Amino acid sequence: MTAIIPTRLENWLRNRLAPQPLSLDTLAAFQLAELNQTLAHVRENSPFYRERFKNLPNRPLTDLAQLADFPMMTADDLRRHHLDMLCVSHGQVSRVVTMQTSGTTAAPKRLYFSEADLERNIDFFHHGLTCMTDPGQTLLIMLPGHSPDSAADQLQRAAARVPLEAHIHWPVLDLERLIEEIEEKRIDCLAGAPSQIFALCRHAEDAGRLPPNSIKSVLLTTDYVPRAAADGIRRSWGCRVFEHYGMSEMGLGGAMACDAHQGYHLREADLLVEVVDPDDGTPLPPGVEGEVVFTTLARQAMPLIRYRTGDRAAWLEGPCACGSILRRLGRVRGRIADLASERTRLSMPQLDEAILSLPGVYSFQAVLEKTGENTVLSLNLYCREQHSATLKDGVHAAVARLLESGTGGGPAIRIHTHPPDVLRWDSTGMIKRTIG
Repeated sequence: MTAIIPTRLENWLRNRLAPQPLSLDTLAAFQLAELNQTLAHVRENSPFYRERFKNLPNRPLTDLAQLADFPMMTADDLRRHHLDMLCVSHGQVSRVVTMQTSGTTAAPKRLYFSEADLERNIDFFHHGLTCMTDPGQTLLIMLPGHSPDSAADQLQRAAARVPLEAHIHWPVLDLERLIEEIEEKRIDCLAGAPSQIFALCRHAEDAGRLPPNSIKSVLLTTDYVPRAAADGIRRSWGCRVFEHYGMSEMGLGGAMACDAHQGYHLREADLLVEVVDPDDGTPLPPGVEGEVVFTTLARQAMPLIRYRTGDRAAWLEGPCACGSILRRLGRVRGRIADLASERTRLSMPQLDEAILSLPGVYSFQAVLEKTGENTVLSLNLYCREQHSATLKDGVHAAVARLLESGTGGGPAIRIHTHPPDVLRWDSTGMIKRTIG
């Protein structure tokens, strides 16, 4: 059995802390100094933060715990006040990210990044890739898109530093063509959204292609990762599967799992992460699930102070099996808004684990429909025709078991099957699913 080595993100962090040695104490001191510089930067340059912090003492913090005295901020703040959050001139902005929430008419969120902000993220991506690849391998990036400074472009630039030969395949429209490219270019490693790579894995199984050990490693990113998806990919391809946690607001890079697969090691030189009670913002101890909140450190263009992600997770207790001294964030289990619906007593993570673990499922959509006095949980399964009948029975039984674990009656279950050829992802590689 191969020994697990400490995450190579420690090397990245050690370089950032130099000449001080890497320890929990030196890390805390570094973060405190960066936090105080960030607070001074936003107070001096941002009308939004000057107004927001006007009733708080304007002096350096002496302990990281004092950050809890500051108000949290939300996505609505980004929509309404993004220009007042800007802390540099427009000429110093290298990238503007506009994010429109799907299915709403709300104003988009806008984020601004300087060249130095982008470089810090590429540097993190570079060291993250060294955790899962070896120099000289070939990486296929299934992320948007080909424009400068996009997620795929930053990852490709980071790959060149390993060095890796990196190709971008976007958008993902044809799973068979994707397999052909993997075979033609002798791809060793994949990076992309969990739903897309899981569907690719199932298609390869059905087609008898991409045998075990042909893919050496996989990076799942852009969305929370169902355990059933990661385990299914690992089992089918016999490869190392790594999970990345991040979002555009973080600057894309946020945290990455190591070979021990026991939580995420954080981008602690650039982000100060909290897990808080979603109702009152109180920081929570290890083992207690709450909302992930982060503060950017050393970001120039648009720092974010105590930004609410809406994601739920818990700190893990004790050291990682890899031997790292870094803190670990537990598995991100979807959004706070995805907690079990009062009408269904089901959450999307529950359905993911129950349905994706069934052989033959490529993906699924779940929608709660109200028809007159009745509530129906409508499930659209994407699978090959030969799996259709068996899967309908298996899914019905699995969902019924979930409903029986609650109290009272549940919605009726309606299941439809569709060929995987009609699978369509949105612009980020996601399959939109809703409950409630």
